Amino acid sequence: MTNLMKKKDKLTDVLIIVGLVLTFSQNLSVNYAINRQRTLEFLDLNYVVIIQRYSKITKHRKKLQHILRYTNN
Repeated sequence: MTNLMKKKDKLTDVLIIVGLVLTFSQNLSVNYAINRQRTLEFLDLNYVVIIQRYSKITKHRKKLQHILRYTNN
């Protein structure tokens, strides 16, 4: 009887470890996708990042960049 219980404990431990590894890999892949998307938006010259918000700039981009970089407004 004790041998059966030990085998069940080992199986349970393996299943828990596999579940944790799957959960970790799922979380890692989602974080990678989100960070990649945000990095591409940050590198795009048509976007301006203001306090972690992304806004599409269509007109007067150069004027806005000058105001943000060289004035206190």
